[in-house]
Amino acid sequence: MKFPKNGKRGKRSLINALGLGCLIRAPSLMCGYRQVGRMDWLNSRKRCEARRMMAASDYRLSEREERAWARTQAHADMRRWLRDEAAARDAQRFWFLVRTKRDSGEWSADSVARQLINAGIEAWCPVEKAVKRLPRRQTFVDVFVPIWPKYLLVKTVRAASAHLGVMTFDGVDCLLGKDEEPIALSERIIKEIKAIEADVNNPNRKRPSKFHQGDQVLVRRGPFSDFVGMACGPEDEQNRVDVELDIFNRLTPCRIGVDDLKKLA
Repeated sequence: MKFPKNGKRGKRSLINALGLGCLIRAPSLMCGYRQVGRMDWLNSRKRCEARRMMAASDYRLSEREERAWARTQAHADMRRWLRDEAAARDAQRFWFLVRTKRDSGEWSADSVARQLINAGIEAWCPVEKAVKRLPRRQTFVDVFVPIWPKYLLVKTVRAASAHLGVMTFDGVDCLLGKDEEPIALSERIIKEIKAIEADVNNPNRKRPSKFHQGDQVLVRRGPFSDFVGMACGPEDEQNRVDVELDIFNRLTPCRIGVDDLKKLA
């Protein structure tokens, strides 16, 4: 790549050649964002990226960079092959229990199962229907949450390559087993899990109450956050609990949602 000579025009040509024009034009674009519109802003970014790629096309990799690039390609090919093995259906498949990572709250069982299904791997996360209140609103919606937030089931062939393919996905911690060997679940256990899921989602089933009369509770959020009170009974149909809060040394009756309360031991 030929560098231009010094000078104001030379500096501008150098910036454009290196693909750094977007760094200079970005403030002006953001100031006039409402006038130019989002599509004009995206088109300008695409032009900057195309200019940067054209400038990089003249660059030649060194021997060390070529070796690193080859290792990266080999690693990507290996991961792709392992995932294809996990999604293979050319042999008898079994159900295995998968545990998600505990150190990351973003990887729940249903999100990991969705990731596996999108890759063509049969996964199953038992869920139950629950009622959640929208933040800062008195609107309640029905949602499906995992029965076991950190566990899901995967159906794949009994092969080490397939097991490693499952573990290449983000959020997967391990396949449960014994002596570093995953153990396939029997059909009896699978039927029991399906029965539990059907029983939990039965609309005629009487759900156990989370709170009872006399339970000491803590308000986690809202205008009465961090106040301690006592539950007057179980929750109602709208998942609200009558609570007596100790406000200025005086018991005040309030009705608070279940999601905003925490039972104290």
